[in-house]
Order: sequence, then structure tokens, then C-alpha cells
Amino acid sequence: MKRIVATSFIIFLSFLASCTGSIPMPAERHDRWAALEWPGTTHADLTEGRRLYVENCSGCHSLKSPMDYTEKQWEKNVSEMRQKAKIKDAESQLIMKYLITAARESDRLDTAASRE
Repeated sequence: MKRIVATSFIIFLSFLASCTGSIPMPAERHDRWAALEWPGTTHADLTEGRRLYVENCSGCHSLKSPMDYTEKQWEKNVSEMRQKAKIKDAESQLIMKYLITAARESDRLDTAASRE
């Protein structure tokens, strides 16, 4: 019985790790951008936002990459899901800061490339 529980737990952890593979960790460039957008925002805030996103959202459905939606779409999605998942306002703000920052990754790269 212990062996079955241990095996099930390992399979669950492997599944969870595969689901979060496309969910990027905040990097220094994200920290700088977020601090400009929301003064006082720290790396810890973005990391906590990512953790909350993974923890709260993966329980009911597969996680979407932050780049799958625009800022407005994320605002709508998080607003709708916040109540269903019983996510506190402060937590949803951290989730939004993380998602918006990570979603703008492709926008920043496109903008930088167009300037060259």
C-alpha cells in the first residue's frame, strides 16, 4: 500500500512539473519592468504571483502560458476565476502582476527588435 501511495505521489509531482514547464520564472528583466509599471513591486512579488497562479489555477484546469492572452483578457479571466477559486484580492493582484509582466515578454522583444 505504501508503495502505491509513493508511486502515485511521484506521478502527481511529475505531472505537476510538466504543467508548469511553460510558466516562466520571473527574471531580472521582469523585475525592472514590473517596478516601473507598479512602483514598489519586487522579485518576491512576481515569484509569489507565479506560485499563486500555479497553485490556485492548476487544480481545476491546465495552466495557460502568460503569453497566451493579452492583458485585458487576463484581467477578465482572473476576475472571473478569482471568485470561483476564492482568491483574495491581494493575491489576485500578485497573480495579475506576474501574468501581465510575463505576457509582455514577447511585446518587449518585438519592440526592441523594431528599434534596431
